[in-house]
Parts: sequence; C-alpha cells; structure tokens
Amino acid sequence: MSPAPDPRRRHGRPVLRRRRTARSAAVALVASVAVLLAGCVSIPSGGPVSEGDAAVIADESGVSYQPDGPQAGDGPDDVIAGFVDAATSSADQYGVARQFLASDFASRWDPFASVVVWEGQASTSEEVDGTYSYSVTTIATVDGQGHYREVGSDQETRLSFQLVQERGEWRIQRAPDGIALRSTYFREIFSAHALYFFDPTFSFLVPDLRFFVTRASQSVSTRIVKSLLQGPSPWLSQPAVVTAFPEGTRLASSAVTTAGGTPQVDLSTEARAADGVTQQRMELQLRQSLSNIPSVLDVQVLVDGTPLTVPDLGGRGPVKDPQAESRPLVLAQGAFGYLGGGEVAPLGTLGTRVAALGADAATLSADGGQAAVRNASGVWTVGDGDRDAVLLDTRPGLVAPSLDAQGYVWSTPASDPRGLVAWGPDGVAHPVAVSWTATGRVVSLDVARDGARVLVQLETGAGPQLLVASIVRDGGVPVSLTTTPLELVAAPGTPLDATWVDELDVATLTLTPDGERQVDLHQVGGPSESMGSATDGVSITGANDASGLRVLTSAGALLTPRGSTWQQTATGVSFVATKR
Repeated sequence: MSPAPDPRRRHGRPVLRRRRTARSAAVALVASVAVLLAGCVSIPSGGPVSEGDAAVIADESGVSYQPDGPQAGDGPDDVIAGFVDAATSSADQYGVARQFLASDFASRWDPFASVVVWEGQASTSEEVDGTYSYSVTTIATVDGQGHYREVGSDQETRLSFQLVQERGEWRIQRAPDGIALRSTYFREIFSAHALYFFDPTFSFLVPDLRFFVTRASQSVSTRIVKSLLQGPSPWLSQPAVVTAFPEGTRLASSAVTTAGGTPQVDLSTEARAADGVTQQRMELQLRQSLSNIPSVLDVQVLVDGTPLTVPDLGGRGPVKDPQAESRPLVLAQGAFGYLGGGEVAPLGTLGTRVAALGADAATLSADGGQAAVRNASGVWTVGDGDRDAVLLDTRPGLVAPSLDAQGYVWSTPASDPRGLVAWGPDGVAHPVAVSWTATGRVVSLDVARDGARVLVQLETGAGPQLLVASIVRDGGVPVSLTTTPLELVAAPGTPLDATWVDELDVATLTLTPDGERQVDLHQVGGPSESMGSATDGVSITGANDASGLRVLTSAGALLTPRGSTWQQTATGVSFVATKR
C-alpha cells in the first residue's frame, strides 16, 4: 500500500509533501493578499514552483491550487494519487485531473457529481482483478446539489480505479464520478451558501444551506441561482416552505454574468408574468442567496435579456434570521424575567403568572405577550392580558413545550415520539403527523423562530437522534412534519437537551460515555464542532449566536461560553426559558 500525500504548511501556505524525490509537490496556493495589491510583492512569470515557495497572487475569488499533471514514468499508485490531488483545482472543468484519465474516459467523468471529504492517511492497494482501491476515512459527503452530510463515525470509503496504458503511460480508464478532498482543502476550496425560501405567510426567510466549489468554470453564482430555481432540499420541501419563482422559471442564459460586483440573472419568460409583489420576492430570494459571495454588491434581474424594473420591498419585507433578546430569561429569586447584573427584571403580569404556576419550563413569544409553560399539572398557555392561564395538555411526562410564530403551543409526551400536538390560540388541539418510526424517548422539541422548522432530539435503542423537519400547515394550522427530516450527527452518549441558536445553527448537550457534559454546535446542513464540556449541565438554551448559549447545571448555576470553557455567571436559577 502506498500512503497518500499529507498536507503541510510552510510560511502559512499550504503545500503537499513530495510523493517521490523525482517529483515536486503538486500544489501552489493562490490567495488574496493585500500587500500584493499595493505592489509590494512581485510574482515570477516563469520557472518551476518549488515546495515551500508557493506562488501567491491577488485574486478576489480567494484560495485556489495549481496541481501538477501526470509525469513521465508515473506508476499506477502515482497516477491515482495525482488524480486525487488534482481535484484541488476546478479550473477548466477540472482540466488537470482529466489529464490523468484515458482519452475515451476523460470527457465522460463528472467531477461535480459528489465530494468525499476525508482526513488522515489514504492508501492505495491493487486488487486481485487488477483494479486499484484508494481508501480514505470519510468525515462527510457532498452531493451534486451541494447537500453536505456528516458521517457519524469513522467510515472507510474505497474508491475503485481501473488503469490502462496509453502511449506507454498509465492512465485511469474507470473511476467513480465526483472528487475526493482532504478536509483541510475542502474548507478552503468549497464555501457555504444559504439558499433562501419563504415560510407560507411570506413573513420569514428560511435558509437551505448548500456547499459549492468557490472557483469553478461554472461560477458559484450560477450554481446558486440554478439550485434556487430547482427548489428547496427534500427535507425542506413545499408546501412547508415556498418560492416566489413561477413554476418553470429557469435561467434564460447558460450562466450568471457579473459586472462591477452585480450578478446579472437572466430569467425565462415565466418571471415576467409574475405580479409586482412576486417579482420583489424573487429579487429578494436572489439577493439574499447570493449575499455570501464576497464580491457581490447588488443583483440585477433580467427576463430574456431585458432588465426588469423591480421596486424595493422597503420595510414590508420578510424577516431574515429573527433575533431574540440576548439576556437570559429565567425563573430565579421567585421571579420570572430577564437576568442582568445579578438581578431578575420581572415580566409584569405574565411573569407573575408564570412564577405563580410553579413552572419548571417555558417558552416566550417574540412580542413577550404569550408563554407556553410546563408545571406538575401539564402544559399551559399564559398571556399578559385579561385572559387567565389555560391548561392545555394534561398527558403525563410531557417534554418542555415550544411556541411557534403563529401562537401554537407544541407539546408531546417524552414516552411517545408520535404523540405530537399543536394547540391553537383558541385552545383546540391539532395532532401533528410525524414520519419517524423510532421508539424511545423524546428529549426535546424546539420550533425555530421562523415557525417553519422544528428541532427534535430523541433517545432510541439505536442511539441518539437529532432531527430537523419542516412544518406543513393547512390554513396556518400545523398538520404534519415533512416525511424526510434532516438527520444531524448526534454525539454518542445520552442526549440531555437541544436548542436553536440562530437560523443555521443548533446546539446540543450530551452526557458522553466518559461522563462529560459535552456541548456541540451543529450547522443545519453543514459540519458540527465541539464547544467543550459544561460541568454538571442539565439543559441548554440559545440566543442569536454561540456566545448567547447558556447551560444550566443541576445545582442551579448558569454557565456561559468563554472560548473552549464554560464559566459560571449566576446561581440560584430554577430554569432558563426559551425565547422566540
């Protein structure tokens, strides 16, 4: 077996270790460097690129690599390793990588079909049938539509190659479509982009995260727009979310062109038939979906080559990434309110009612006028007006309730994963159909602030599950969750709690097999990362970003993240409420 190249950094620039002494490392880094713009560094126009002296030029597109093509006398192992290395460059439709392919296969290989993201050491072995296997430890995959999926545990992926000789040199005659990238390169070559759709009321923008190669012959803006026009991911499917683009709308030209930082999106005639408000929403979807491209300053919509005049939505537009009050909302010192400076600022009538119920969990609406509350009797709805608190759900063993943007209180028994009910503002119960068949325990239930998605944490016989599903409504009433929820990788151990952080992130608290109370931050449709151990933590709540996370301990201490540690900032807290 032959080990694959291992990345190294010299002078802050990524290079590859030589595969053999006769061949230099197959990479040169191209990055945006401000001093180059000032003319402080000159770039040689010719000559070889030596290991540890990667060429650097100013480029607004960010990082790119310049791998070597095949060399005379390369053996099968070298050809396969060189082909994998060459996936670091998407220039000319992955032109360097195609040089390693046999002439009759080069045009048929599809590099955009998928990505295997791997780490550690790779190895090449010859099989008994003459094929070669390139084995890597996979940590994630990306499909042709940009959907990123983490792999829960170390998973070996074996890529099969068949080689032939052409003009005395080994070339690849058969290989899987797609590319394989070491994780360090993936993070530099691919970028995350949220495609935006609407909740059915057009009150909120709902993100759908995708990953696209940053520098490609087919520009990232074209990939984004084409994916947006194709619609949301299966787990976020219509009618749970909607798009403003009329059915059948497509790009009228082959690509999105950009002039002066403004992508020009030329749509087919279906877009012209839309009314003014719909055209405003179409432009908003495009503008927000393209907003993560650093060079994009604006967007221009055309229909069959003719610019479309679209008035600004102004203050009537939907909310993107709704924000919650940053202060923790707690029951402490006999009062329910916001904690600051060691004191609790009570929430008036509503706060008094919540405290009087002997609540042990609560969720507060965005306007502060309604709370969903749990106590020993069940789940209640509590208001700040003349209406008394109303007991909604008396089933035993209920999890902490959630509250959506439309005023529905969500409740389910921990012992019944299929017992989900949404209680309307009128107090009527509406069973919500779910698709999961798992038996076990519901640990937590949390509706996103956009009211279009729900986070569910389960403990099952097969281990913990962390699911994000979109909410299907009929006339505003929740009736079901989408049949293909997005499953995020859950940490091994006993799940304790989960919470929304912002529109694209959720956090979990897990009791690991070694006894740690581990906090993880999960991107919805992206990677996850550890936020360290929160000693004695029993619950977690979020607000706006990772710094707004709060962990409550069994002793009533409130913990706040500080780097990779959690520090105590308050004591005597009975529970921390969720804020919409």
